[in-house]
Amino acid sequence: MHIRKLGRLYLDEPSKKLGRSKLNTSTETHTRMIVAAFPGKEVEDICETDVRRFFGNLRKKGLSNDTYMCYRSVFYALMNFAVEELKVISDFPKVKPLPKLKREAFLSPDQISKLLSACDPLRRDILKVLFHTGQRRNTIQLLRIDQVVEDGTLIRLSGRDTKNGRPIEIPLNEVAQEVVKRRIALSQALAFENRWVKDVEFVFCQRDGQRHLVGKPLKTFQTKRLYAMLRSIVMEWFRPHDARHTFASLHCRAGTDIRMVQKLGGWECIESMNRYTHINTPEMVAASQVTVGFGF
Repeated sequence: MHIRKLGRLYLDEPSKKLGRSKLNTSTETHTRMIVAAFPGKEVEDICETDVRRFFGNLRKKGLSNDTYMCYRSVFYALMNFAVEELKVISDFPKVKPLPKLKREAFLSPDQISKLLSACDPLRRDILKVLFHTGQRRNTIQLLRIDQVVEDGTLIRLSGRDTKNGRPIEIPLNEVAQEVVKRRIALSQALAFENRWVKDVEFVFCQRDGQRHLVGKPLKTFQTKRLYAMLRSIVMEWFRPHDARHTFASLHCRAGTDIRMVQKLGGWECIESMNRYTHINTPEMVAASQVTVGFGF
């Protein structure tokens, strides 16, 4: 079987874990990249040298360990589909995993202010909502107007729009509400300001630049220019997902119950919250005073 046909059959099958289509997802992107890396190859002819060359080229591109491991996961899923479902091969070359780098960053309010001041208005508003809701970057960056309730106090996401496939409701505080309502008004005004713009569906859409990008969401959040500014103003290792970690850490420091933090941020299981157990909470401060009364 040709690798191109394998890729097409694999993408046509809905995800077993989430029960939804793989199309228009990162899985589709990674699958097409993998298929393109083995042009003209039959699945059974893909050897260890071919696989090693492909993943070696990924490392040369400077991809993060997480992105590299995403490619590895999709490659394994594609090959296992050929083994278990289609039964066209009995085995395939394996790829060694890379260590998972722990890069969670917890920003202070002062660092957040410096970060926001370094961003352009669109990225500043996206980050502000990220810091106030604790959601994943794509959830807010690709937020649609129809996902926000009419009064602007809540975001409703269906299972198709979440990572774990479960519908969630995201409450918006006053700051997030102000940003979302203002951005919706700006998006709706685009159709009146630019005759070529039709049916603006995104809350955080581009308002200037090339004509075909107006009314569309950002494709890339962290540009080289922004990254250079972050190195000098905030920190070299900041990434938008760190807003999610910061949201949780700020809530824990303020004494919010860990299960409430889990619900607000949409973490799937309580085990995910273990990375925040080191934070100095009000309860820990009070408990540390207990030994004072023993008089030694």
